[in-house]
Amino acid sequence: AVANVQQTLAETAKFSKGKLQLANLQGKVETTPDITHVGDCQLIVECVAEDLETKIAWLEAAHQQNPNAILATNTSTIPLELIAAGLSESARTKLVGIHGFHPMGIMSAVEIVRMDSTSDEAVAAAAQYVQSLGKTAIIVKSTAGFLINRVLTPLLAQALKLIEQGVSPLEIDAAMKMMGWPMGPIELMDFIGLSTCKAVVNSVAARGMGDRVQAVADDSVLARLVEMGAQGIYKKDRAGRSTGELSDQFLQVTAGKMAVAGDMDRHAMKEKLELAFALEAVRALEDHVLWQGDYRFDGDGVLPKAENQRKHQAQIIDAALYLGLNAPGGAFRFLDGLIDDKYGSVAQLVARCDQLAETDSAFAVPKTLRQMAVGNERFLQPIPV
Repeated sequence: AVANVQQTLAETAKFSKGKLQLANLQGKVETTPDITHVGDCQLIVECVAEDLETKIAWLEAAHQQNPNAILATNTSTIPLELIAAGLSESARTKLVGIHGFHPMGIMSAVEIVRMDSTSDEAVAAAAQYVQSLGKTAIIVKSTAGFLINRVLTPLLAQALKLIEQGVSPLEIDAAMKMMGWPMGPIELMDFIGLSTCKAVVNSVAARGMGDRVQAVADDSVLARLVEMGAQGIYKKDRAGRSTGELSDQFLQVTAGKMAVAGDMDRHAMKEKLELAFALEAVRALEDHVLWQGDYRFDGDGVLPKAENQRKHQAQIIDAALYLGLNAPGGAFRFLDGLIDDKYGSVAQLVARCDQLAETDSAFAVPKTLRQMAVGNERFLQPIPV
């Protein structure tokens, strides 16, 4: 565990590009194998393995040592209700999620995850802690994938489908970079970690996503790479950065038979990736994944409320996706631009999605978007005249 902490600190310092010094980070961390040392803490954050029973056992042990402390879980996939069900009754109202994004030292967004039973005191303590770190707190409900992973997962699922169809990861990443993203979905999966990506996809698929996201099949390329212990789909240099060359393990699993997609195929891939991402953001908005109320973004105030709640929540989701994923323009500003620049109207976008949905439910049109087609509305921009 101590070695993992030291590795995380080293990675944080590396990705900060000189803004954070490793020695300073190490000086702020104290380690101990004795759980009784949490007795004086006001907030206890677990970051153990992404396993339900392990998290329950650790949180309950911490609660017994310090019954007054707020309990925070760093889970990225497990609904808080499942964790709370294994805790003593006195611990349940104190349970809150604090979910950051890799690399934590660089990415600004942190999801504060709450259940109906989570106390306002626990949420406030978690948000205050996150803001003290200079991060942006996004308060979300305990649902499948929370907010950011939920919106990201259909995009990753599309990329995995393309790999299974024999499309080169190089082509898939090139298609996504045409959207303005700093890295493609395969590079992103390597960066997050293949085993973590598999766990996230499986968890989201198991909790109310219908056919839009399916669990990773045991004989799939991703599952076989994880089973082999592969470090990535791309080769890494000594500093752990992608070389842009496909890894030996990936070539072994796929037998080197990746197809080379042409330019038109790349544009088709781009359309599927961008629509899977944007449509899921619309569904997250429909499902009110954001907790109702004001959403504090920094120590100086809150994001001003827009003239309508839909626009307000769309702005917050866009900010969260940018700060947590580096998604340029978020989802709704990007979708407004797609409507204007590519499809011409919401009705034309809906028609295209209906066409794609005939073979893939990831493109099923959300109710909100179909309603917006009547008046050719936009999420953030004024209605064109």
